[in-house]
Amino acid sequence: MKPRANIHARRRLRLIAGPLALFASAHAVFAAYDILDCHAHGVVSTLNGAGVVGYRNGRFEKSFLDSPSGVSCNTTKCYVTDTGNNVIRVIDLAKSEIVNFAANDAGTAGFVDGKALACAASGETQALFNAPRGVELVPASSSYYPGHVLVADTGNGAIRLIADGDVTTITSSSASSPLDLALDTSDGSVYVVSSGTNDVKKLAYNGSTLTVYAGSVAGFFDNATATSARFSAPEGVAINSTNRKLYVADTGNHAIREIDLSSGAVSTIMGDGTASSSGTVLNQNGLLSTPARLNYPSGITYAYDSDLSSGVLMITERGTHQVRRLILTDSTASNAATITTVSGSYTGTSGFRDDVVGSGALFNTPRGISGITGNVFFVADSGNHAIRKVKLESPVDVTFTMQSVANIEKTVESHDLVIEEYGAYSVNGPPYNETTHFADVLTYLGEVHELVMCAYPSVEYFVHFEGSMQATVKDSNSYLYIGYTGKTVEDSLSRTFTLRGPGCTDLDAPNYNPYATSDDGSCVSGVKLLFSVSVTGVVDHAVYEFEGPGFYVSDSYESGSGESGFDQADEIEFVAYPGAIYTANFFGALNASLTTVSGQSGLGATSITYWTYTSADANAITSKRARVIGPGCTDPSYANYDQYATTSDEVNACTLGVTIRVELNASASAASWYDFGSIVSETPALASTLDGISLDNATHEYVAEVTVQPGVYEFKSYGAVSASVEAYDGANLVSLASWTGDTPSLQVDEYGLTSTTLYSRKLTFVPSTYSPRISGGVLSYIGGLMDADDGVSSINFPEGSIAWATSMTASFTKLAISASTESTWWYTWNVNLNTPYALVLTPNAFRLSKSATLSITYETSQVPSAEGNENLVIVKSKDGTTSSAMALNGATFDASTSKATFPIDSFGGFSVAYRPTIRSVTPPRGSLDGGDTVTIDGVDFSSISTLNTATTYQKCRFGNSFMTATTVASADVRTTLTGSDSSVTGVKLNAVSCPSPTLLYAGYTTIEFHNVENLMTSENSTFVFLQTATPSILALAPNEGAVSGGAVVHVSGNFLRAGAVASDWEKYDADTTFFHTSGPTVLSCAFGSTASRGVAVSSALAIVEAPPSASPTTTSLRLGDIAYQTSGYGAFSYVGDVLDVFTTANTVDTTGEGGVVVSVDRAVDVSATKRLIFDQWRCVFGTISVAARREVDGDYSCVSPAIASGSSVDVRFGGSLGEGSKFLGQHSAPTISSTYVDSIVDVVGTPSAIETLKTIEREPSPLFWEPLKWISTAHALVSTPGGDFTGTGQGFGHGTSGMANCTFTTDAGVVTTRVAVIVSSALVICEAPAVNVTTAFALVVSNSIQSSAGSSRTSLGPWYDATTRVHDINTDFVDDWIPSEVSASGGVYVLPSGSIASPTSSTTCYFGVSESTNFSSSLGCLIPRAIAPGFVTLAIGSSATSALDFTSQILVVPPLRAQKVSPYFVNGDGGAIFEFTGLDLYSPPGSQSPIYCGYKESGTVLPVEYVSSALVKCESIKVNGTYGFRNVIVGRRDDLEGALQRELSASPTTTTLVGLVGTFGVQQYSTPTVTSISPSGASARGGMIVGVTGTEFHIASGAARCAFDSIFVTAAVFNSTYVECVSPASYPMRTYAFTISTSGTAAQRTLDAGYRYANGTSLTFAVF
Repeated sequence: MKPRANIHARRRLRLIAGPLALFASAHAVFAAYDILDCHAHGVVSTLNGAGVVGYRNGRFEKSFLDSPSGVSCNTTKCYVTDTGNNVIRVIDLAKSEIVNFAANDAGTAGFVDGKALACAASGETQALFNAPRGVELVPASSSYYPGHVLVADTGNGAIRLIADGDVTTITSSSASSPLDLALDTSDGSVYVVSSGTNDVKKLAYNGSTLTVYAGSVAGFFDNATATSARFSAPEGVAINSTNRKLYVADTGNHAIREIDLSSGAVSTIMGDGTASSSGTVLNQNGLLSTPARLNYPSGITYAYDSDLSSGVLMITERGTHQVRRLILTDSTASNAATITTVSGSYTGTSGFRDDVVGSGALFNTPRGISGITGNVFFVADSGNHAIRKVKLESPVDVTFTMQSVANIEKTVESHDLVIEEYGAYSVNGPPYNETTHFADVLTYLGEVHELVMCAYPSVEYFVHFEGSMQATVKDSNSYLYIGYTGKTVEDSLSRTFTLRGPGCTDLDAPNYNPYATSDDGSCVSGVKLLFSVSVTGVVDHAVYEFEGPGFYVSDSYESGSGESGFDQADEIEFVAYPGAIYTANFFGALNASLTTVSGQSGLGATSITYWTYTSADANAITSKRARVIGPGCTDPSYANYDQYATTSDEVNACTLGVTIRVELNASASAASWYDFGSIVSETPALASTLDGISLDNATHEYVAEVTVQPGVYEFKSYGAVSASVEAYDGANLVSLASWTGDTPSLQVDEYGLTSTTLYSRKLTFVPSTYSPRISGGVLSYIGGLMDADDGVSSINFPEGSIAWATSMTASFTKLAISASTESTWWYTWNVNLNTPYALVLTPNAFRLSKSATLSITYETSQVPSAEGNENLVIVKSKDGTTSSAMALNGATFDASTSKATFPIDSFGGFSVAYRPTIRSVTPPRGSLDGGDTVTIDGVDFSSISTLNTATTYQKCRFGNSFMTATTVASADVRTTLTGSDSSVTGVKLNAVSCPSPTLLYAGYTTIEFHNVENLMTSENSTFVFLQTATPSILALAPNEGAVSGGAVVHVSGNFLRAGAVASDWEKYDADTTFFHTSGPTVLSCAFGSTASRGVAVSSALAIVEAPPSASPTTTSLRLGDIAYQTSGYGAFSYVGDVLDVFTTANTVDTTGEGGVVVSVDRAVDVSATKRLIFDQWRCVFGTISVAARREVDGDYSCVSPAIASGSSVDVRFGGSLGEGSKFLGQHSAPTISSTYVDSIVDVVGTPSAIETLKTIEREPSPLFWEPLKWISTAHALVSTPGGDFTGTGQGFGHGTSGMANCTFTTDAGVVTTRVAVIVSSALVICEAPAVNVTTAFALVVSNSIQSSAGSSRTSLGPWYDATTRVHDINTDFVDDWIPSEVSASGGVYVLPSGSIASPTSSTTCYFGVSESTNFSSSLGCLIPRAIAPGFVTLAIGSSATSALDFTSQILVVPPLRAQKVSPYFVNGDGGAIFEFTGLDLYSPPGSQSPIYCGYKESGTVLPVEYVSSALVKCESIKVNGTYGFRNVIVGRRDDLEGALQRELSASPTTTTLVGLVGTFGVQQYSTPTVTSISPSGASARGGMIVGVTGTEFHIASGAARCAFDSIFVTAAVFNSTYVECVSPASYPMRTYAFTISTSGTAAQRTLDAGYRYANGTSLTFAVF
């Protein structure tokens, strides 16, 4: 029996050999004889990605990405910004394989320059990115960045360069988030778009700063100057370096903009600021309508199409999920720009669909796009987490001609059959959807239908002719594809055809193309299969269908046919694709099989029976599925394992599988069998399992489990069912999707159209992150999650952990550890366990190909340990016993889950132990020379109980240097504890000492304890050890000093600050100055074995003090702590004390005039104490130091200085600075009476009396601001910088007389003392007391032991009006006033912040001492207008009492002085920009009195924009009501909301005028409206007078303009209803929006009319 036409289920009935695609389109319109939207379409395929989020390298859908945004390609590679994974990836186009190019495998976000792919073992730094978006692969031929990759690192606000394996930052700014970039290969400039800043920026070659090139603020405006144009959130940029044109995807404006790089002019190519509802807008006639619009264009790239002789922009639209093609100069449209959709849903619906043409393909938020030829492009399909390929195909016109030939008499009885009897036809296929392209019937004799369709080379079309007619299918070259002649209504023909062209010409190949004009080498070696089907006996019900790539058959056996004991059989032989899947569906009692045809070579030589089927049940429904022998997955551990796979290739390689569970529940309220529900999935991986599963009753439940690879899966349910899809993550089920069948929002197809069969469609995303569960302990290449028998711990084995196509049985069990074994762990291996058990993974010592992730439990209740240790480590042994215990450093411990996680590369036993932990390091610093003994103290170091024991395995690690450790006693008492079980833990000696290493350079190094035997380390210690250069002493001055000590020694050398005391070590810095941020650096030093101190002036100069010595000797001087001596030193000699060397002076000066020689005799027989140097000897006359001179006999002498008359000073003889001195006598001068004062006070050392007094009074201020008294004296330095060196006291600096004071004494004896500030010996300043009335004072300046002569009685007057006031209310809680800043124009209230108790009607607000207003309990204090700008104090009190508490102040700011406003005529609908000019139009940042503007008649105000202190701008607001004159105000809130200004009288006889600050009158008018224009179009050359009629054309409003889109020309206003203007020249030729704009309006209002430009002048105009 031959296959015949038979309708069954939902499939068409046909037998077709050859490739077949079951798609269709409404592409041609019959009866209209027209061609619709006939342009190039894209064939879409997926290069990499599976539609779900992930991070995995690989080929095709086996690789995963996360929201890729940018793509840049050449003919061999594509570079991709994998935004969600923070990585740059590269695709090998020949293999469709994606791998990492820059950033780490973990997808870590960061901002680090370094290696693109770093080798950690070599110490290389891994570069990191943060959400990169744009990418540019620079051609190798470029003179700038040749062959390198530029990246817009959006999250870091940076432009990065990847060159020769290194990542560097060219520029970065926190204020910019670059989205895309383009390189101008003519000069190396990089152009960058940033949506947040609404502009295009430029980075010059070798530059480091982005500068704004075009745009600045959000808007939509073209301009001849780039910076004056406006953009809105642009996302894409492309460049034509040859023609110097930059193209911008102006996303927020739904437009494509062009920037002429030669002139800077910005223009709009396509888009008018309005988002399109779909990609290609069709009007009712089926033609492209205007204006063409876009919907959030995002990615853009430029290419030149030689066939079109035009530049082309390929654009991605994330608003409609489409790819568009913009032809810049379309010769079919008068060289204007045209745009069409080449791929993506024509309804703007998102999705993920491949291998179809044009709008049949689906995208989800496409972003970046890049081309490698004029017709091949790659798209970053962000929402589908994939990289898609779009190959453009041009259509060919195919003509269908159908003519009826039947001559059938139409009778009443045959009327219903007429349509069938004459004939019918249909054509189905891509590119748009699965509906029919066109179909119709022939209804009378001789009726002819001729239709033209756009056909595409990659598409196979299915044609069906039925009935009595003749039909032909021809292309534009008259090539006949199909010819049909039907003689009866039962005749029919079904056939597929593809357009002629190169293809496979081998008849035995599964992809044989009968229309191929030549063989292109694409033929596939197929496998011949035999599909056999039969029925036995009398047929009850028997239907079958069989389909797969290139083949489809469907047929049935007629019910009641056949004879008992006899068979009816069909055998169909066909050529199948190797590795392809073929599916058979059986309905009823049938026998069938699928086998290879014998006698073949190659893959077909193997005899295989794929399946057999036998059923005697007429109601049976069964599906059989077979994958033909060929490349596939050969590993049985994978979900897609194929027993007939010959080899595993990269395309069909084994893939990780996720087991999903599909559950379907019938509706309890279902009223029919349809409502019970069913579910299907047309996804190949699910089709055989979920192919028409139906529920039988209201309680029926269906559950299916199937293993699939990560990706997007589509389910369709029928009826009022509830369905759910879950996935196994190990042993746990995770919900992926759930829905009910009667949800209206789900009853749509993949293009968003309502389902005609009311199925509910649900997309389910199976993620790539789930781990398969290892069952039965069988571990294979696929890996998975293995649980330990403790129910908590586990190991996750990644794919490839063990060798390919192998498996092994492993176990993960818990092993208890006894107390004695735990003790052995400690005493043998120095491991103090946290857990008394091990988790053992067998087989022991098995090594993995890839690291697995270990997760084991530990005892959080034992943390910290008895010794207070909170640091843990995983320890591995061979089999869980004490053999070969090794620490695995780097684990992560999570106390919330009690789990430790670590990567492992081999099997063994795993436990958790306490990590050695450092608690102190002494000393914390040493020298570069090394050898300093450093003690490290801590816990869980060692089980050794003997002190001073050195081992070969215990080390101190200084950076990368390991030094042998010796056990020493610990200072921490906790380290002597025995723990909870003394038999296990034992006594610990947890301190070691090590010599410090020798270093070349100074600096800090980390210090760790390390056990090389078990690899225990303190790891990540916070302790560091500082090693610095040794202080080197070059010279001492002086290099000798008295044995009594105290000599001040100046030390010069190198690195002297390195000798700082321990408390100042953090100040160490060889380049710091003497005064560090916390004072000078204090040094430790040692004279021999005696410690002392000093200070470091710099790293080259220090000052130290010599300690006493028992006898004269020469010793070493070293800098640094005496316990840690440094190598560099100087020699210092102790000599006899000055008291022992010299006797008293034999001469003193009693004249006071100076010049007297004072001799100092040396003692006899003191040769043993003879000084080596004597240049430091000096005589000190009071505070005056005079150098001593040595006489011939060894004695010394000094010449006395002059001193003030009436004074007497001690004379002493001393040695070097800091050394003791010997008293020689007194030096005095006679007293002379003063003629300048009333009385003379004789005080030793006090010269003359006060000569003049002057009071400096301030402006009126609060009570506590008192005047200053300047006191002019002859010599008033009563607190001298000298000292009273009496006896053997040592010291230098200021004396001990204390601070100077001013004493004011009234006639009544009232004394007021103030601290005096000594300016010089002739001028002192002190603060005078406050007085209420003029008061006389006597003034004396003094200190603790001396004073000046008193001044004459001086009168001091009151500095303010002493109004008597006293508190009658409680203001203790008034902390502040709100606002604390007000305008000097007054009229505003300030409220106290705090508690005011019982104010009365007499409560008054006092502003300083001059102004007051009444206090209001509800409003506060009204600011008076008389207060000058500045700070003023504010208090509350009663006018009848005194003693105000001026503890608060407010700032009075000057009023604004606006002088002019422009424009005077404004649009009443708002949007006008007022410009106010004047003086002091400024309010500082953060001010509490910002400036606003608004209409006086409205309560709404807006903040102004500052241009300068002479100009501010503000936008007018819409005012409801009638238009007319308005008062516009500018000022601070006080000016706008305060009371009116004081009244100003123009003259005594006229009425008073009330004036407000910054108030101006303006005239409002209504919005102009255009009703018609004539003519409505003109030549593109312009120059036509255009008459405009409308309303509200206001002559008084000033200049009016006609707006042709964004081109403005001056208009002549004749009256309120008529305006004329001259049309400008414009290109391209299209309809331009037209409106009238007058002064005071916004930039451009809603457009009123259209004005069309055309070629030539032959236009017809309406009579005006």
